[in-house]
Amino acid sequence: GNPGPNAVAYSIFRSLPYKADQLQPISNAIRIPNIVSAHPSSGIKSIKELITYLKANPDKLNYGTSGVGQSPHLTAVWFMQLTGVKMTHIPFRGAGPALTGALGGDVAILFDNLYPSLPQTEDGKLVALAVTTPERSFKAPNIPTMRESAPELANFDVSSWFGMFMQADTPRAIVDAYNAEIKKMLERDDIKRNIAAMGAVPDYGTPEQYGAFIDAEIKKFAGIINKEGLKMDVN
Repeated sequence: GNPGPNAVAYSIFRSLPYKADQLQPISNAIRIPNIVSAHPSSGIKSIKELITYLKANPDKLNYGTSGVGQSPHLTAVWFMQLTGVKMTHIPFRGAGPALTGALGGDVAILFDNLYPSLPQTEDGKLVALAVTTPERSFKAPNIPTMRESAPELANFDVSSWFGMFMQADTPRAIVDAYNAEIKKMLERDDIKRNIAAMGAVPDYGTPEQYGAFIDAEIKKFAGIINKEGLKMDVN
């Protein structure tokens, strides 16, 4: 499971063939920040500068994401809701095309997952503005968080996460067995290395902890989506 089908979908789709209560959370596995970056030609070097510019120049900048309703798009929407600024959304068909568009200067600002964008910021092709998790990334400790960047963003927290679910009627013994296996897997040195290489962190939890996290994610994204009036049809 991940934010799309297991948190965002319940609010953004007009008709969904499943419900949250049909799934039993087992455990999360990994969590990775999103990142906000700017094309060097924009002259924007921080979230504070971005907010200041947009308040003086509403809708004068565009931003790219991997598509409407994706986690990076909702990250941008929430940022604009909290700060009262406006940008024009340029949705691409996937993260790869969005990154290519940003590198080519087709968009001034990019909201993306940390893993593909970070090397571009390290090479100076993009300017890192902030990561979206409450804490800085161990992969890029020099990049501030959104929370650090502006008082309006004091509770900002968006990440890409990947966990496991089963059917809601799965016997507790099976739930506990799979949960224990996930915990064991995340403790392996080779798995830790692979997770770290992506800029992600292990994020094991009990079924109850994962369930509470999912409930909070559903509520958070519902607030963002409903305020924006976003609705989509299931293809």
